[in-house]
Amino acid sequence: MAGLTGEAARAPAETGVREPGGWTRAVFPIESEDRALADFLALGTEAEVVEPQALRSRLAATARAVAERHDAP
Repeated sequence: MAGLTGEAARAPAETGVREPGGWTRAVFPIESEDRALADFLALGTEAEVVEPQALRSRLAATARAVAERHDAP
């Protein structure tokens, strides 16, 4: 995945399982929740955080805030 480095860049090849629809489910090591939030935001719609739920919730809230900011006149 573009933008990932080190262990995170290797995660899809090492832990990835292909799923229907062309997605790959993989386990990514995270340094911290804050760093993971920034990394996954940078991937945009190319990734979905399934768990941990706290990170998934923060990612969704941040994405909504970004969208609202850019929808404002």
